[in-house]
Amino acid sequence: MKNKQTQEVKHFKYKFSPLLIRLAIAIIALCVVGLALSVYRVIEAGVPTFLDSLKSPLLIILCVFCIAIVVGILLCSRYTVKGEYYYVQFGFIKSKYSIKEITAVVLDTDTKKLTVYVWENFSVLTMEAEDAWKFVETLQAVKPSITYNVTLTTPPPPRMEGFKTSLIGAIDVSIALCIIPLVFLLPLCGQVGAVLGLIFLASIILLVLNASILGIRSIKKSIKQKKAGSPLPIATLVLGIVSCALSLLAIILTPIFFIPALLILL
Repeated sequence: MKNKQTQEVKHFKYKFSPLLIRLAIAIIALCVVGLALSVYRVIEAGVPTFLDSLKSPLLIILCVFCIAIVVGILLCSRYTVKGEYYYVQFGFIKSKYSIKEITAVVLDTDTKKLTVYVWENFSVLTMEAEDAWKFVETLQAVKPSITYNVTLTTPPPPRMEGFKTSLIGAIDVSIALCIIPLVFLLPLCGQVGAVLGLIFLASIILLVLNASILGIRSIKKSIKQKKAGSPLPIATLVLGIVSCALSLLAIILTPIFFIPALLILL
């Protein structure tokens, strides 16, 4: 009984990809906008019909529920090792696995993910590189026969990697700029227009945020390569600057286009 009570518990943070983090931010932003619109409608127009008395409160509850789920996933996702078991918690969902059944653990240096093998079956874990080795050490403390391997891959040339990053950023912000003018069509869609508007707004936020991050990252990589003595990657630097400039333009244009459309819909 004492051993069970004094079992050491170790936690390792779940590592989210940048895309998932941006998607979570977009969902939260979408829900906040939906929540604000619902509250505004209730305050301004009240609930004149039975349908309105159901629609607005349900939308408010749905937005709050979605925000709680996303925040729960971001804050509560982790890996836990306790005794002879390790637990995978993704938000409010928790799974339990026996360490004694693990045969091998492989770290992929390309994807930065751990693959845990249980004979022919496997599961993939994502965590920080610093935590990966500590996690494996903790597993081997329970079962020393677990083998640990690392896969080595040849990284792409820095110039090509930076160019791809900047190109993706430029494409993302270009798509956002193409979506913004479509806001003028929302009043023609009736009640569906408000929903489409929220979807458009969330998409624009996600695309512009991603383009801004990739653009700044590309500029930093270009400067870093120049300082290291390598030739300045002109294409990467130009695309990075274009991504940041167009992102700023999208941030300015979005309220100019959206506010009149929302006033018409409301």
